Amino acid sequence: MSFRPAVTSFLSEIRPAAPLVYACWHGVVADLWRVEAGRDGHGAYTARDPRFVVVLDEGKTR
Repeated sequence: MSFRPAVTSFLSEIRPAAPLVYACWHGVVADLWRVEAGRDGHGAYTARDPRFVVVLDEGKTR
């Protein structure tokens, strides 16, 4: 059986800047999104499976 994400999400001022890159291991899926976020960018989600969200780079300030 393959993993099928079941997520309800909301994003504001966050847009994909490149295609999704992902990796799969037994019981683990990692998604890497490169995004552009506005000054007030934010979001929320609900899901039955646990997730971590990590910001790797805040980018340049304007």
